[in-house]
Amino acid sequence: MTNLFKSILHNIGVVIVGFALDWVGTIIDSLLGFSTFASLPAKWVGSLVMALGFLLRVWATVHFYSH
Repeated sequence: MTNLFKSILHNIGVVIVGFALDWVGTIIDSLLGFSTFASLPAKWVGSLVMALGFLLRVWATVHFYSH
């Protein structure tokens, strides 16, 4: 159980760092004058891929900690 908790906390930190880098990227884009891109299907697919990637990372980290 502690392995699962440690892996979830670790991976939440990884996701937070990813969002921070994304935020910095959007600031740089706005400074350089690039236009924004918004698409509902792209947001849904991106959210699904992010959720699956998070679950895969949690599984891999739990497996790593248990072995």
